[in-house]
Amino acid sequence: MTTIIETERLILRTWRKEDAEAYFQINQDPKVIEFLRGPLTMEQVNDFIPAVNSHGDKHGYTLWAACLKETGELMGFIGLNYTDWESNFTPAVEVGWRLGSQYWGKGFATEGAKASLEYGFKQCGLKEIVSFTVPANIRSVRVMEKIGLKRDLNGDFAHPKLAADHPLSQHVLYRLTADEYFNRESKMSNIQYSIENTPDASDDKVIRNGIVDFNAKIIKEKSSHFSLFAKDGAQIIGGALIWEHSDALYIDVLWCNEQYRKQGIGTKIITMIDDVAKNKRLPKIFVDTDEFQAQAFYEKHGFYCIGTIPKYLKDYDRIFMRKDIS
Repeated sequence: MTTIIETERLILRTWRKEDAEAYFQINQDPKVIEFLRGPLTMEQVNDFIPAVNSHGDKHGYTLWAACLKETGELMGFIGLNYTDWESNFTPAVEVGWRLGSQYWGKGFATEGAKASLEYGFKQCGLKEIVSFTVPANIRSVRVMEKIGLKRDLNGDFAHPKLAADHPLSQHVLYRLTADEYFNRESKMSNIQYSIENTPDASDDKVIRNGIVDFNAKIIKEKSSHFSLFAKDGAQIIGGALIWEHSDALYIDVLWCNEQYRKQGIGTKIITMIDDVAKNKRLPKIFVDTDEFQAQAFYEKHGFYCIGTIPKYLKDYDRIFMRKDIS
């Protein structure tokens, strides 16, 4: 066994015969093969292992066996693959990954793919690295974007190894050149980090808008927000900050001045929020609160607990609540 790349949590190494059974089982998982041509047979796995090792000997890179550093267990593969079948962008070097579904959602593919890019550009001197998948494979697309690849809007192609009418035929293409990689690396080295106790409101807005725009890209809609106010003359004595989604409202903040509490102001604000939800035909409202704040108040108005973070603030739990609008 030869370790090629070591990251914080991963070992990318050459393959061993003993990997066959574990890799075979990975390729029987319906989640793993959802966007592939089907499960691999043991014969195909036994052919795959010497083939990828030979590929590594020939090119200096391959689809390495990806192992969890802590335990050594085989997770699947991550690495680089020379692609020369006929298409509009080949020959090319592809960065790719295939991990058991129990390792999804933990950043392993991104971690290994980033390390593979670094190896390809710095150790192998590659001029460009690509990646591709079917449009529905959102998880892989996200990884491509996280590691810095950009979609080639003119690069969509029909996979030549699949029939034109095959449901997995159409692919999207992502690319990253060496110049783009090193320019980005140079820019990253110039980033400055700071902690500011009294930041400018416009700077805070950049951060909030950034995550709102990111969410909109994923869920294909952009959330909006509005405010409700209770005023005594010109003085604001209570109110709520609300995020509106396509199917729900989220109460970001609900507050009432202590001098005006126990006088029905909070109830009036909740009623106004309910009315907004009903008028816009939104079926649910969410809120989260510390247990010492307003859990009983929300329960009184029809909210119920859907989860907690124990001892979120000192010894107090954070309570997540929902109300269904009929």
